[in-house]
Amino acid sequence: MVSDINCLIVGSPGPDEGLPWTAGGPGIRVQHSPSADAVCTILIREPVHAVVVSLAEDREERLQLIEVLAELYPDISIIAMLPRDTPDLAAAAVGHGAHGIVMLPLRADTLWDEIRQTVSRRRGTFERLRLRAMRPFLRLRDLLASGGASEVVLRRLAEAVQAELRADRASVICLEEETGQIAVASVTANGRDGADGGPGAYWKISPAQLAVMTGKAADNGGAGGHVLQMPLTTNGRTVGVLTVARDREEDLFSPSEREMLALLGTLGASPLINIDLITRLRQANDNLINALAHASELHEDSLRGHSERLAAYAVAIGRHLHVDHQMLEDLRIAAMSHDVGKIGVSDVILHKPGPLTPEEFEIVKGHTVMGAQILSAAQFPSNIVQWVLHHHERFDGRGYPAGLAEDQIPLGARILAVADAYEVMSTGRVYRRPLNWVPCVAELRTSRASQFDPTVVDAFLDALSRGEIDMRQPASGAAPESRTASETLQYVS
Repeated sequence: MVSDINCLIVGSPGPDEGLPWTAGGPGIRVQHSPSADAVCTILIREPVHAVVVSLAEDREERLQLIEVLAELYPDISIIAMLPRDTPDLAAAAVGHGAHGIVMLPLRADTLWDEIRQTVSRRRGTFERLRLRAMRPFLRLRDLLASGGASEVVLRRLAEAVQAELRADRASVICLEEETGQIAVASVTANGRDGADGGPGAYWKISPAQLAVMTGKAADNGGAGGHVLQMPLTTNGRTVGVLTVARDREEDLFSPSEREMLALLGTLGASPLINIDLITRLRQANDNLINALAHASELHEDSLRGHSERLAAYAVAIGRHLHVDHQMLEDLRIAAMSHDVGKIGVSDVILHKPGPLTPEEFEIVKGHTVMGAQILSAAQFPSNIVQWVLHHHERFDGRGYPAGLAEDQIPLGARILAVADAYEVMSTGRVYRRPLNWVPCVAELRTSRASQFDPTVVDAFLDALSRGEIDMRQPASGAAPESRTASETLQYVS
């Protein structure tokens, strides 16, 4: 339970709402700011853990406020409060940096619960996210956009390393195989011109010498762990070395920062091995999409291929709904990246073999908002961000995160919901063995008009009858799970 939360509420829900703004809730102290102008003054004056921004009025101004708060105060939880039946506004709020959303009208205790859950979720995942692959991979995305120039790749990698580890200085040294020379890029906290001789300087060093780097703190005359070095290595091949340093000897790098440098060393080595491949991957953008899918499946062996199968199902459904070619491609991308927000969910919860507690389920539910934030940060199209945000809504309005119903739910999200449900039921998970296609289809039919859009279910069944959907059997050859499909479907995640 999160307690002692200082909350700032900006605006009001509307003239007809009687929400007790000044009273707060158990463990929640509330301040009210009628406009965005006074917010920064309040934040400077005293600590605030959560900001609730009403989008019932002055929407553009307050969306900009959300964006500024998310950038300047990353440790503050931001909750957008918006009128019901506004899915576009919900996606916009998340895209600007909101960590949670609540729909009007609402009761006071509903708002206080959302504040507690969002603050708890943010506190619990903030450090875990630093240790996950997503953030450095999004920095690696800049390398894919470099146009294939090795000097640009080296500079951007140095910049990413310096920024991610909050170093005063960072350098990347890489062997150029064609010339046998060593390329060097160095940056400081104030800019790029930190290397002696400039970022394009070259000198000779053998790959064998680079390979001896172990990732331990450099001795540096007894200075200790304020200098770190790590090889740029992938698949047993070392192509260079990363070095980061802090000017103050007492400002040591932490174990988690060493692990982050090792991760950046692995990720940064791949584009340096084949610049031509980087250019092709940048044009196609498939590397980013596949990496997002892979990152969301790292938690569990049974998830391998989950995103690819879901993408195939979603595209098949889309064809039978006669959507255009661009939407089919967007469905594929959304399906491949729909669960990327689970990077911020603990493996302990995702690997739990039994039912989740209500608190654990609330944490899992946050993956839709987090996934939409990640895709928005990666500049994915807004419709894909919306579909990922809302792919756990229910047709009867009892889903999450916004409780949308029927046509309020974007069509792409309704398609993903059906495809995801079939994939989860028909393939194994850590908490159960797979079902064969017969009970899966029966459950989809039973859940028409309650959990799923009937039109989408019908399109899925049509594709299945035509052989366009894989009637998957358990990969292990084990007998199907005796649990009913209805019991299994509650675990769709």
